[in-house]
Amino acid sequence: YFTALNPTYPYTIELEYEIQYSGFLALSSWFPLSDYRLGVKEATLTVEYPLDLPIRFKEKKGEMLKREVTKTEKTERIVWHIDPMRPMESERMSPRFSELVPSVALAPLEFTFDKTDGSTADWETLGRWDYSLQTHDYELSSATKQLLDQLKANCKDQRELAKKVYQFMQGRTRYVSIQLGIGGHKPFSPELVDKVGYGDCKALSYYTKALLKYVGIDSEYTIIGVGSRKIEHLDFPSLNQTNHVILCVPFQPDTVWLECTSQSAPFNYLFDGTTNRNALLITSDGGKMVKTPAFNSNVRSNRAAISLQANGEVVCNMATHFKGMFYDNKSGQLKMSDKELRERTLKESNISDIALQQVRISEQQDVPELLLEQTFTTRSMASKAGNRLIVELSPFLYIKPEAKQKSERKTEIDFESTNTWEDEVTLQLPSEYQIEHLPQGQTIESDFGRYHSEIAVTAEGISFKRTLTIAKGRYPKERYPDCIAFFNQASDADQCKVVLKNK
Repeated sequence: YFTALNPTYPYTIELEYEIQYSGFLALSSWFPLSDYRLGVKEATLTVEYPLDLPIRFKEKKGEMLKREVTKTEKTERIVWHIDPMRPMESERMSPRFSELVPSVALAPLEFTFDKTDGSTADWETLGRWDYSLQTHDYELSSATKQLLDQLKANCKDQRELAKKVYQFMQGRTRYVSIQLGIGGHKPFSPELVDKVGYGDCKALSYYTKALLKYVGIDSEYTIIGVGSRKIEHLDFPSLNQTNHVILCVPFQPDTVWLECTSQSAPFNYLFDGTTNRNALLITSDGGKMVKTPAFNSNVRSNRAAISLQANGEVVCNMATHFKGMFYDNKSGQLKMSDKELRERTLKESNISDIALQQVRISEQQDVPELLLEQTFTTRSMASKAGNRLIVELSPFLYIKPEAKQKSERKTEIDFESTNTWEDEVTLQLPSEYQIEHLPQGQTIESDFGRYHSEIAVTAEGISFKRTLTIAKGRYPKERYPDCIAFFNQASDADQCKVVLKNK
């Protein structure tokens, strides 16, 4: 750790270090440029190894790297060098930083670690080594067996039984990140987890596998990468592309996936960090590469009934449904106290001065879906102008205008998933007022997404429906002006205000 107190800028820090390994399963990837707004004057990676213990490597953006290889009778040395790189500015809607910069992934071809021998020749072989770490000779407690027998007797089919077993596991365990044994790669035995009631992702997934096996359901222990760590080099087997374990239950016609570290995750639900990713099934026949499912839909759906008073105040009853990634973002609120939920709702509201009267959140696990219900009053949705009221119809989703960046666009435009926001608002008018101006609905089509709104007069008052969809896709940087234009057109179209006049 070093704090630079230099009074003048710029200045250069030179860092040199050496690491010696007495045994290893993987080598960390090398990123000569580690973050935005940080330049590199010079960076060099040197790897030297015996010829009888070869190292495998995988370069990304290799055209930006210079590689030199020298050999002696017994060793080989590889040196990677990169020329000066100017700092990069972060750009909105760009690919992940790791995709934009050069890197080198490293792995030993053969390894001996903690009295175990393995190979990264292919994923099948690497998976066979991981399978050998599992404890296949274990015995669940008689009390656990009795409870599982009762579950089995009361379930009509295998899928329902798997769900009950998963919920049984969730109700009696908790996640604790304890990583012991062969560098944290060997899971605790199901016996131990059954006794103490906790474990890390490996232990809890393997425990769930053992519970399912007892009731006659096969499942596969599955290693995967979450967050920035993911299996992206299918032709380069290595353990440093993974950092998590989940469970795969291969039912027909649909495979079930279980996140065993969460006490609240719905059955057959994977969070955003593990969806639509390569994963390695650890089977008795070795590793088998599969892909986890993507979210079917990411939708935030809002229904609001608004009663407008003659003084400009509104009373709103609103119900908002969250699916897919929106569920992910909101799921933590299920554990909040009433006070915490109230504070969070007020903080996240796009309406500045709401007086929140009631709020509650609930979950529909079979979907899965969250429902946030709230009742509030506010005076900021309507403003008085003489004998008129000007009412904003779409205050719940603020489509922010996009200011075009001043510098030339450097990166592609990347939307990793398709997201949809829906609003349906019913505005009940005060008897003293009549409609003087009603805006028209609009439709804006684009490669980047779609905006559509409908406005109509009904027996209850005014009905406003709006949908904004941002489509998954990657586009060349030359399309950046078109993308900005779409968002700004949608923002303009969404400024829907109705003018009411006092009778």
